[in-house]
Amino acid sequence: MDNHNLASFPWLDRIYKTIHVTDTSKQWEKIFIGFVLILGAWKVIPLIDTYYLYSFEPDSESTINISLSFINAIKNSNLKLLSEISGYPPYFDAQFLIYALSSLLLRLAQKLNFLNLEFSHLDQAFLIFTIRHTNALFNILSSIILFKIIRLISWSNWLSLLIVIIFVFNYQLSNMDLMRVDHVIMPLFLILSYSSFALINKPNLKFLSLAIGISLAFLVNIKFNTLMFAYVPAITIILLFWQRRYRVTDLYLLLVSFLVTSLILLLRYIIHFNSLLSVLSDRAAELKLWYAAMSKEPYFYYNWDYFLGYGYVFLLLFLISATTVFFSLFRRFSVAGFVALSTLIVFSGLGIASPKLERWGIHFIPVYLWIIAMGTTFWRWKLKSLPNAKVLKPFYYLMLAIALLQPSLLLFENHQLIVQKAEQKAASIQITRDEPRQWFIKNAPPGTRVAYYSPHSWANPPIFDLPLDFSSKILEYPYLETEEMASFMPPTLNQLEASVDVVMLESFHKSSHVSSLEEVNLLQQAEAWNTFYNELDSKYKRIDFKSEYENYGINEVSIYVISPNLLSFLKLEQ
Repeated sequence: MDNHNLASFPWLDRIYKTIHVTDTSKQWEKIFIGFVLILGAWKVIPLIDTYYLYSFEPDSESTINISLSFINAIKNSNLKLLSEISGYPPYFDAQFLIYALSSLLLRLAQKLNFLNLEFSHLDQAFLIFTIRHTNALFNILSSIILFKIIRLISWSNWLSLLIVIIFVFNYQLSNMDLMRVDHVIMPLFLILSYSSFALINKPNLKFLSLAIGISLAFLVNIKFNTLMFAYVPAITIILLFWQRRYRVTDLYLLLVSFLVTSLILLLRYIIHFNSLLSVLSDRAAELKLWYAAMSKEPYFYYNWDYFLGYGYVFLLLFLISATTVFFSLFRRFSVAGFVALSTLIVFSGLGIASPKLERWGIHFIPVYLWIIAMGTTFWRWKLKSLPNAKVLKPFYYLMLAIALLQPSLLLFENHQLIVQKAEQKAASIQITRDEPRQWFIKNAPPGTRVAYYSPHSWANPPIFDLPLDFSSKILEYPYLETEEMASFMPPTLNQLEASVDVVMLESFHKSSHVSSLEEVNLLQQAEAWNTFYNELDSKYKRIDFKSEYENYGINEVSIYVISPNLLSFLKLEQ
């Protein structure tokens, strides 16, 4: 066999040459990006919940209310219409402004007859539609930006595509509801990262410094802990300064763009400056309770357990790549390699000390993929120096493609299950949300006293705009404070009958209430509440709304009729 060609395999030689041409061409890069866009859209569209009248995602009520205040303030050119700042939710205003501007653009499209929605006269429903579709677009955008980052690292269209497919079908983002702000955070983090990596090759471009400043301002003005993402541009700029490849004037531009953008995004906080300290104090106290209640184990959850769903081939490929990048830095220092590896180390250190929650680790996914891109690219260039390079390279690419497609197939199979659950969601919402609401409209007179698990209303049917009395506190469960949990006991049946007419229990909080008591070893309290639930079942009329499918954590709502007068009314109706 000729060591310098693939003459013995002419068909393989032709395939290899075709792949090589498409792999490095800038024109083909656009085609690959188009394919990523189509793939991302095909992935996310089935995940959009088309029930727009209400949102049942935690935190979404505050997101909707604050975003609506931004819409009203912009439409009326009156900043006084912005809602006041408060201790909840623990977010700043960048995403609210994004959603408000997106909603106004869609309203404009509607006026120009580009859009026709039957619920457009309902501000809340229109905004929910806007948020979900805006986040879906951000989800697609994340895949495109990551492709650009991998392309910068590897100079390979095919490798970038194979790696990005893993990102497209990662179950962490697919499982995350499209009302979640994490879909906004991811592309902003990737824009920040792309601009940082691009600086290494084009350090004098002012546009990149501007992009870093603006994207970082948006990130920090969503959640303060996203400040950790600043490490990526910070370490990049420090190394480029050290190599005299970054100018002070560009740094000034970065800082000015960050400060100006932050001032605009902090406008609501500037207006309500007098209450700023108390609000921040309340948020810090709330976050402290959250952090105390959540487990920090397993310590390496974000590094290992988080990626078990990707398969062991992926983890092995990552370990080989990380080792390769580490030792290659001693052979020949690379700014990009050092940035990626040190980012992994910094994020891992913060991850070990942080509470473990699936959606809190999504920023690890692109970092792992950067490392894999760098490690595999190193070995591709290393093969060039071997005497049998032209024979070995196609086989290396084939093995690499198999290694990258294996986790993609696993993730794709899991994605199909996620899509199946999304398709079942509508039927579950009809049974557990709409039907209980209709029951209250038909059977509960104005002023009916209703007890439900509070202060969280998201898990309940949307009845809170009805003329009912929700003042009862018997189910206001202090789920974050162990001492208050210990003293929070169920009412006696006499107390119950004197204070409420109806008790509404949904499956999520009913089960999590008891399990949280058991987790902190409050077994007597757990037993007392189980007894209370059993007494409800045995003594009072119970109306069940149960679905075989789950939506937003619940699949069952039970209504207990406590009031004899209401019970008599129901019998007359029957």
